[in-house]
Amino acid sequence: METNDKTNVEQDLQYIRAAVESRDQRGVMPLEVALIWGGLALIGMPLCDFAPGIAGFFWLIAIPAGFIVQFGWFARKATRLGERNRETLRLQVMWNLGFFAAVGLAFLMRNEMKSANGLPEMILLMCGLHNYLTGLAFKIRLMLWIGLLFVGAYLAMLFVNRYTWTIFGVVFAVVLIGGAFAKRTQHAKES
Repeated sequence: METNDKTNVEQDLQYIRAAVESRDQRGVMPLEVALIWGGLALIGMPLCDFAPGIAGFFWLIAIPAGFIVQFGWFARKATRLGERNRETLRLQVMWNLGFFAAVGLAFLMRNEMKSANGLPEMILLMCGLHNYLTGLAFKIRLMLWIGLLFVGAYLAMLFVNRYTWTIFGVVFAVVLIGGAFAKRTQHAKES
């Protein structure tokens, strides 16, 4: 191989590496994923205020279903783009299964607690921590803010007793969908 060819190949590889690294660091939450979770929040959070008896059952079904739809969407997109990475997929699945296990253990603990009244709020804090750590681990800045929003909602529930779940659900959906839409729009302008 001639020196010129070798230099061209090295430059091409550097360009590809830079493109992949910049793609990985964008931290864009896909709008489709934001719509899944924003839609579930708009349905499920008001249930906590208006029909608390069925809210737990709704979330018991909605959260795993949402993750299955989300992972299916990511898998199809990765296959279409030729970016399928089993190690990243395994990491994300294990990350979320760990969260589900923690929430499941919290539900099991409720029988040991003198009162299960604080369980939804405890799960809210766990969701905040999960979102915050997801933002850190996967470099999605929006998730950091969503995590802090969950903590803010928990603190608000200490002082406000009416419709806090509904208000939080609407704010969460607006921030999540609005943030994802704004990032998508910004990314489209940059491209």
